[in-house]
Amino acid sequence: MLNSIKARLILWFLLTFSLLFIVSGFYLYLEQKRATLSGVDRFLEAKSEFLAGLIEVDPDGQIHFEPQEVGIKRQSTLYDFSFSGHYYQVFFESGRPLALSPSLGDFSLPVEIDRALKEEGYFWTTTGPRGEPLRVYTHKVGLNHGPVGKENERFVIQTAESLEEAYAFLASLKRLLLYSGPVALLFSGLGGLLIARLSLRPLKLFSKEVGEISETSLDKRIHEGKVSRELKELAKAFNATLDRLEEAFRQQKRFLSDASHEIRTPVSVMKSYCEIPLRKARSAAEYKRALEVIFEQIKKMEILIENLLTLSRLEQKRLSTHLERIALDDLVENTVSLLAPLAERKGIPIRIVPRPSVVQGDKIQLMEVFMNIIDNAIKYNRPEGGIEITFKEEEKEIIVEVADGGIGISNEALPHIFERFYRADPSRAKEADTAPGKTQGAGLGLSIVKEIVENHQGRITVQSEPGVGSTFSIHLPKAA
Repeated sequence: MLNSIKARLILWFLLTFSLLFIVSGFYLYLEQKRATLSGVDRFLEAKSEFLAGLIEVDPDGQIHFEPQEVGIKRQSTLYDFSFSGHYYQVFFESGRPLALSPSLGDFSLPVEIDRALKEEGYFWTTTGPRGEPLRVYTHKVGLNHGPVGKENERFVIQTAESLEEAYAFLASLKRLLLYSGPVALLFSGLGGLLIARLSLRPLKLFSKEVGEISETSLDKRIHEGKVSRELKELAKAFNATLDRLEEAFRQQKRFLSDASHEIRTPVSVMKSYCEIPLRKARSAAEYKRALEVIFEQIKKMEILIENLLTLSRLEQKRLSTHLERIALDDLVENTVSLLAPLAERKGIPIRIVPRPSVVQGDKIQLMEVFMNIIDNAIKYNRPEGGIEITFKEEEKEIIVEVADGGIGISNEALPHIFERFYRADPSRAKEADTAPGKTQGAGLGLSIVKEIVENHQGRITVQSEPGVGSTFSIHLPKAA
């Protein structure tokens, strides 16, 4: 279930809503409880002030509490009925009672005279005469009039109010919050389901459009302007993937076509040279010539197959690589010495500007890199041209530049020269002059070079101008 985006969205929505509902409900309950008790407290303070005003001091120093004066007839109030819930007590500072609420009956509120005289006033909760919860307010009152010695007379007044109604209201609020929670959760779940469906609908349409693309319709693209803003980056990335995939399919088709062509040609030659001697008896010289041609074609196929295997291993990182510290300038000089006879036959001078350069790499593979590059520089050069090999050192890499004064590469062919089986324009191929007995390449050399360099964490670039020459730059990391 949790593998579904819709289920996760609904679950997270419900969890978030539940958390918010619980926190807000708890906060509402606490705030209402505080407001309710605060209202009771304000009422008790007002009642206490009212009772303080009923304390009278006669000129002779006698102290009376007006509602309880003897001989005065008055209308009965709620304060006079037993257990009416309107409770009060008034005490002298000595602790002697001045007045007690008739509604208390035989019940009396606990009082701490010493604490009341020290503090300005305080609230507390206790149990009333009927077992009900009571909110009690205790505070002191001082009288600043009367005969000498009586002006600082102090009294302690206690007022109390039942909390039954307040607690009943809070209990009702709590039940309301508890009962409304599941209902709110149900409706929020339905709302979350609707929101999830509407939110995921663009993704569903996107998936449908993607599903319609197959290997036969790789030219289709997702319309970025028609998808939701949140899916634009995904659509852009998917279209870029399709571009690479389409190019890979195109290269694969071209590779299969070129590979078939490269193999078909020597096979056809070998077949024809086998059929001719089989039609009738030939001389020993003719048989020998046929075998030589067949042998040359077999060598060509052998080189092609070996290059394909090498390229495949390089791409799959399966070609064994023996890393060691290599003096790159010595390796290049050794490579040039191996190709020197070919350059001399074409009259092409090779100039090296050496510089001590040490890299970490596979000696055999790097020699193959420079063998291919310098061999191409000789092949596609001109008698009046030349080859110059220079070394540059930067902060983190060594750059070897192989520049030739050859026929150059056209601007149209330049982006494709590292592709498999790619050969530059026909005129370039015609101008290429291979050494006697050397098999014409199949267009895999530069592809192998690029893979080897990249496997060494380097890169290769080329600059060329038709009729002027080409410069290949091999960038390799310095040895640590």
